[in-house]
Amino acid sequence: MPGEYHPEKRQITVTTQLRDEPVLTVAAIVHHVVRDFLCQRKFEYNHLPEFVDLAVVGVGLGLPLSQINLVNEKGLFWDTTEWETFPRPFLDQQDLAYAFALSAWVRGETSVRWLDDVPSVIKKPTQKSLKYLSKVNDSFFQPQTGNVEKLKQDQNAWLETISQNSISEQIIGLRYLQVTSDNDTRQLSVLLDKLCSDNPAVLLNAIDTAGAMKTANVAVVDELNLLLENRNDQIRSKAMFALARLAAVDEGAIKFAIKMLESHTKFVIYAGLLGLSSVSAVPDSVFPAVNRAFIRSLQICDYEFIGLFVGAFHQWVDDPELYLKNLLQEDSPEYFEIAMEALTSARERLVELGAD
Repeated sequence: MPGEYHPEKRQITVTTQLRDEPVLTVAAIVHHVVRDFLCQRKFEYNHLPEFVDLAVVGVGLGLPLSQINLVNEKGLFWDTTEWETFPRPFLDQQDLAYAFALSAWVRGETSVRWLDDVPSVIKKPTQKSLKYLSKVNDSFFQPQTGNVEKLKQDQNAWLETISQNSISEQIIGLRYLQVTSDNDTRQLSVLLDKLCSDNPAVLLNAIDTAGAMKTANVAVVDELNLLLENRNDQIRSKAMFALARLAAVDEGAIKFAIKMLESHTKFVIYAGLLGLSSVSAVPDSVFPAVNRAFIRSLQICDYEFIGLFVGAFHQWVDDPELYLKNLLQEDSPEYFEIAMEALTSARERLVELGAD
């Protein structure tokens, strides 16, 4: 938000003018006033804008937020999967809509007249979310209970949380579950059970938890490999993502990764390429599909993907410059310069990493 809040002086400085940008200025003032409210109550994350905006909605002052376009710097926070590989800097429309719905649900509102002043792109998902919450009363966050310490509970308590019938309880429990070794038998048992869940949301979060394990467990890897056959693009792609994080992409997973490169869905291609890039050397059968997907990225000038593909070539072949020249000179010579720029950037990043 424009301007600054100075906690020591309890002073707000706004850099916009009310007559020039009335909505943005009001939103900024509300944001900084709520930040002061959080700061005075020793809330440790009062410096994070997305948390402050959540609090703005929670205290009933979120309407101005819906009238402005919140910035999401794709270049700095790029995440093709939209699975928070990198954190998003602000609330997006979907998050804001659910925050509105949750706040209204907590207050016991069923008919929300103030939504008439909210843009339809936020109003519709808010109404849908509120209808769901009012029908099932299923939310991990129950502010009326006053149990603010719940997120700090131990692993045994999280295991109990995951065993609840509530989908929200299961999802949040999975996000806080830690499986550090094969000795964590109870955690492993619960995780393996959730990797067989019929609920897509529970299953996706179980896959996330599996990918965060410090060492790959054979049984978990077997379940992830089975999920590569799932018809749901998100599930099979996220399973590949988890296998890559665990350095557990084997010959069978490579075959699925090759198929993913033929997809028309960007996050599926990303998952396939990520899986293949986690392997230092790939069989020759990989290159035709990778070459085709790489050239498609060049044709549409998808520079983020171009960099990922070139980084993979740099890892797999001894002379990536010669490889790219041979690949492009016959059918696509006009793209060679772009490929070389990406290769130079990839080398510079490797040098920086070596210096670190």
